[in-house]
Amino acid sequence: MDIEVGIEKDTAFDHPNMYQMLCVGLAWDRGQAMVIGEEAMKNAQVKGRLDRLLRRSRLIAHNGKFDLAGLYPIFPGLELWFDTMLAHYALDERSGGHGLKVLAVERLGAPAYDDEIKQYVPRGGNYASIPREILYKYNALDVACTWNLFELFAAEMDAPTTDEWPYPELPVKSLRDWHDFLVAASNQLVYLELNGIAVDVQYNTKLSLEYMKKLNEMEDGLSEIVKFATRGETPFINPRSPKQVKEFLLTQGIKVASTDKDVLNGLSERLDPTLPAGMFVTGLLEHRFEAKRYGTFVKGIRQRLYGNRVFTNYLLHGTTSGRLASRNPNLQNIVRSQAIRRQFVASKPGNILIQADYKQAEGRVIAWLAQDEYLRSIFVNPEQDLFDMLGSGLYRCSVEELHDGSALAKERRVRTKAFFYGIGFGREYYSIAKEYKLPMDEAQRDYYAFLETIPQTVAWQGSIKERILEGKDLISPFGRRRRFSLITPQNQKDVFNEALSYLPQSTASDICLSALIRLRPKLRGIGFIRLTIHDALVVEASESRLEIVSDMLRSEMVEAARRITTYVPFEVDVSYGHSWGDL
Repeated sequence: MDIEVGIEKDTAFDHPNMYQMLCVGLAWDRGQAMVIGEEAMKNAQVKGRLDRLLRRSRLIAHNGKFDLAGLYPIFPGLELWFDTMLAHYALDERSGGHGLKVLAVERLGAPAYDDEIKQYVPRGGNYASIPREILYKYNALDVACTWNLFELFAAEMDAPTTDEWPYPELPVKSLRDWHDFLVAASNQLVYLELNGIAVDVQYNTKLSLEYMKKLNEMEDGLSEIVKFATRGETPFINPRSPKQVKEFLLTQGIKVASTDKDVLNGLSERLDPTLPAGMFVTGLLEHRFEAKRYGTFVKGIRQRLYGNRVFTNYLLHGTTSGRLASRNPNLQNIVRSQAIRRQFVASKPGNILIQADYKQAEGRVIAWLAQDEYLRSIFVNPEQDLFDMLGSGLYRCSVEELHDGSALAKERRVRTKAFFYGIGFGREYYSIAKEYKLPMDEAQRDYYAFLETIPQTVAWQGSIKERILEGKDLISPFGRRRRFSLITPQNQKDVFNEALSYLPQSTASDICLSALIRLRPKLRGIGFIRLTIHDALVVEASESRLEIVSDMLRSEMVEAARRITTYVPFEVDVSYGHSWGDL
């Protein structure tokens, strides 16, 4: 099946309640397709028979989450059985090339049948502008190609592989198993997208004014630096103008080809921060940082409101890291700022938001995959804190010394976290030192001392690199694959870093996603899952149901991890409040 509505689903965005349903295409065999037009879709008898047909059939679609959402106001509660977009992603997760038209041309040899509609619909335009005889033909070709891709991809996923399953304690997961997991997730994520999360519009307005005032003050400060440095010849500068920034830097004897973030970061490390050029570059970077936060997470949220809610669109196929992505707005990568997260609130008085977070999920996955007994000894003891134990071992001090409130104690904890997560994902000491502004010699010393505390993890990382160099796929416990097609001396380090982060990140994310799949139906009538953020779930419920929802979250999330491994226990922290920023 495939629907056509008044937007282009791959590039535009609107809530399904606002869709103009133009037609529904159906295919039931190779070369057999029909289209139900918009006038027929208004007929009660047609809708009744189509409802019965869809509910008794196994539904196949390409990016079917969009179609289910569009059909929800007419036919609520439909579920997908096969998704050709997710099937292609399961077969080849590399980014790009998952679109229906691309696959129809490349895999089926179909003509570029969307050429005919382009004259009526500029990119992001309204499909309602297309003459109906052309639109219906286009819709019929969509479902016909989707059927053919279904037959092709189902056969490819069922074909035997030579991959060696690396988890003898777990049932072997085929590519079809992995596809079916993604479809199950898609069937539940559609409800998160339809429901959205409420936004405090008054607070958003207040936050917007605060950001604009702050940005204006920062711009005045930059202009004062420029005015002083040029002796009044340049009294004002627009920090958003690369041309003006280049011209000012040139007056200070600095010629740059670009004013992008990497160039400015490089300059800030070399320039004296007490001189005008250094002060300007540092201030410009801070201005861009705040301006991006404002444009993306304050102004951008306001622009995407519908009924005082925002409705993010989750992308199961959006990244090669194995984590969920989201867009319009992107809430997967929203900053950990209380002020910004406070915009997102419970939808009515008496309700609260409850967040359940896996505690150090990626670290626990690393401990299991590496069979690291030292890390395991920490995780199995609920009284021990991971970073306390690692820090005391690294700095040869007591846990109490790490919590004595001194600047040194705080610095040691920050460094311990930096080394654990950095080394876990393949970073070298100089990269960690640069990000955390550590002295290079101290970072090098502590880095190698830290490696000595986790030798089994280091050995496991070595085996991952060897596997990649042998041209073998990485396979997650869920059956997810990651392929690296070309490794050169120039990209080898980046490939290694991506490979080392892939299994911990994807496995932790998929454990959380598997909990969501089971939890959302169980919460029906009790609460609504509003968000999933990598290894956390956010639920809205009545404050009177705090205890029952918290227990359900803990129980199901711990059990989701236990289904994958019992080598280390997984813990879940629960917090609650009236806004996301309170959690």
